[in-house]
Amino acid sequence: MIDKKIIFPILMASAVLAMPFRSAAVEPVPSEAQAILNDTVPYGDQLLETPFDYSSTRNAYVGAQSSVDASQIEKWKGSSLQAAITGKLAGYNSGIIRGAGSWNIDAPLVVLDGVPVPLFSVMNIIDPSTIQDVTLLKDAAAKALYGPMASVGVLVITTKHGIDETLKVDVSANIGISHPTQLHRMFGSYDQAMLRNQALVNDGLAPKFSDSQLQAFRDGTAPNNDWIDLYKDDRLSQKYNVQIQGGSNKARFYIGAGFIRETGDIKTDYDKKYDPSFYNNRFTVVSNIDVDVFKFMRAFANSNVVINRVNVPRVGDDGNGSTAQLFNKMYTTPAYVDNGLTETGAVKTYEGYSRPLYGDINLNGLNTSTVTTLNTNIGIDLDLDFLTKGLSFKTVFGYSAAFNGVRAGSADYERAVLNEATGEYERYGTNVVAPLTFTKATFAIYNLNYQAMFNYQRYFGDHMVQAFANYMAEDYRGEWASREWILPTNRIQVGGEVKYGFKDRYFVQFDFTHAGSEMMRKGNQFHFSPTFGASWVTSNEEWFKNDILTYLKFRGSFGRLKYDSLGTKPSRYLYADAIYEMGGGVNALFDGFTILSYLRGNPAIGWEEAKQQNYGVDFGFWDKFHVSVDYWRTKQSGIVMANERTPMVGGIVSGNDIGSLALFNYSSYENIGKMENQGVDITAEYATVLPCGLEIVARGTFGWNKNKVIDGGDISYEDAGYAYPYRRTGYPVGQQFGYIVDRTNGSNGYYNSQDEIEHSGLSFAGIQPRPGDFRYKDLNNDGVIDEGDMAPLKGTKALPAINYGVSVSLAWKGFDLYLEGYG
Repeated sequence: MIDKKIIFPILMASAVLAMPFRSAAVEPVPSEAQAILNDTVPYGDQLLETPFDYSSTRNAYVGAQSSVDASQIEKWKGSSLQAAITGKLAGYNSGIIRGAGSWNIDAPLVVLDGVPVPLFSVMNIIDPSTIQDVTLLKDAAAKALYGPMASVGVLVITTKHGIDETLKVDVSANIGISHPTQLHRMFGSYDQAMLRNQALVNDGLAPKFSDSQLQAFRDGTAPNNDWIDLYKDDRLSQKYNVQIQGGSNKARFYIGAGFIRETGDIKTDYDKKYDPSFYNNRFTVVSNIDVDVFKFMRAFANSNVVINRVNVPRVGDDGNGSTAQLFNKMYTTPAYVDNGLTETGAVKTYEGYSRPLYGDINLNGLNTSTVTTLNTNIGIDLDLDFLTKGLSFKTVFGYSAAFNGVRAGSADYERAVLNEATGEYERYGTNVVAPLTFTKATFAIYNLNYQAMFNYQRYFGDHMVQAFANYMAEDYRGEWASREWILPTNRIQVGGEVKYGFKDRYFVQFDFTHAGSEMMRKGNQFHFSPTFGASWVTSNEEWFKNDILTYLKFRGSFGRLKYDSLGTKPSRYLYADAIYEMGGGVNALFDGFTILSYLRGNPAIGWEEAKQQNYGVDFGFWDKFHVSVDYWRTKQSGIVMANERTPMVGGIVSGNDIGSLALFNYSSYENIGKMENQGVDITAEYATVLPCGLEIVARGTFGWNKNKVIDGGDISYEDAGYAYPYRRTGYPVGQQFGYIVDRTNGSNGYYNSQDEIEHSGLSFAGIQPRPGDFRYKDLNNDGVIDEGDMAPLKGTKALPAINYGVSVSLAWKGFDLYLEGYG
């Protein structure tokens, strides 16, 4: 049975106060539709985000990007920026940009207020209310200047800044409840017991439950627990924000403070000793200051501080389980398992269920994590017009750090089961009551970033010339998988861009980066990445006069980008042998230490390479309806992976799973993997005001992607008679394999009797089938059902091929309605 309910907010309230610093009228804030339609800046002259906090007109922009501004983000009243932008950026899906281009690269580079923050989960902790806009840089022409970390894409987040001559105070409070729209209900005790008995009888065994027990389940005198009703709770979210924006003609400031609290999900029943319930408390302070020190100099300082505390029940014997396991247990624990406490305080359970839900939730302890994150940067921006018109210089120093304090509290409890003969509860197992004891651990990471750049842009009649050059250096340390990651990681790069435009119609652009990483051997540490792009604004041609098709632009780009991140590999220095001292002793002739020759180095290891193409068209109708369409294609080569084809006769043990960390893989890593990835992104926006005064803003996004592994470094099992000899090569990333149910020749897909199994003409590797089991196809026709008959299963890729989003905003005489959906 399906229980359908609606997710709904309870209460939302906000107030905005705007006060001029000087004598001036306070104008009403225009609606979203009015702001779009009344924008005096022509569509082609609107500014789009470019790397390092610069901008370009839409006409001159040759790359592919999508953006969402504060007016759209603030309509989402939740606590997650990730959720707030989902469905609003074409090509972006749950932290992945344009599908899987490589099994080593998935997360995009996040840039916060102009500074890359590659080690921080900004999307999950930053307060959406403080965001001015988010821009997704997708193709090579848009993202190349950020270097190797930008290969998969860049998410540029800009927080709000001060405004001239005005003081604006915004106070808001939002309270909401969320409830799953669908909850699957399980059978009750009687039905579960009947099915259990039937299964045992089918196997030739005695039934487990007697007639009297079945009757007790039926009439309600025996336990019949609905675990979802007992322990699943709605989630309550509270969000409070205070934002102050202001400034003068010399200085501008923004301060945003917010508190978010989320509780619920799991019902708890605890005493005053400790609270194992789920809650998430997050406190955020954002402070941005811009000061015009001189007419030619702007100084700025931006900071973003987040303190996030999460409290959850301790799950499992070791405490490393997740709350998802508790939800899973609600569906896998039979309804006839007892619940609650005995008179002596023991937790009731049933034989075979040593970890009852009541005890795991309320009496097993708790885990508390407090993460303090700081992202800050300072810099100066110089207008060098006094040297030559159009020249500027900017330098930025960024520092990010995160400190995670973990406090794990463990406890234990006594179990008891009912003795049906005596009607008394008896002790079950050896567990005894153990008081709450705590252990503590701390983790810290940091990232330093320095940038220096010159920018030159100038018009000479019909000719536009732009030149950009930058230097960037990074130093960071993270908690990674092996000892090498304790040492700081360093990257340096120089980059540049040259662009030429003629009559605001034709544009050509060349970008490059020359980047170096100490994760490669000398000789392979540096690489050069070029990118070319061009665009043609057809609607700016003198011969193009059309009152219906008001904007038309074609663009394309090609780039060869490289990538060096080895964060998921067992060693940071894959070019060198990994030899570890493991401690312990050798108790033969001498005492000593165990030495492990762990990973074979490959001096030739190098950068992965991505050849990326993008072809796009932008068009608009009546200056109200605008659409952008992009087709893109990526060829990834030199993907770093362990080679399964390394012969074991050489004394090197091989074996690797894509996307996993093979801790005991001794073979060297090589640049052998190849992939293809392609897709389409579409963004559409429509805004109008009807004669009746109804204002409409509708937006839609669509993304399609398809990837294929060209060379997965895997072994062919063709000689072994496999129906499908490869498990990676030729398939999408994450492709799962399994047996195909045989419904041919009138079969219902099951073995209906033992006689049917014996006359099937098949033998079976491993566990033999029984009546009621699936009947599988013998795909390689060898008369044996084994791994050689496994086939790629439909719909089991790592990422969905299609994602989309749609939103509609309606406003009329002070009333507004916002609808949003995505999938």
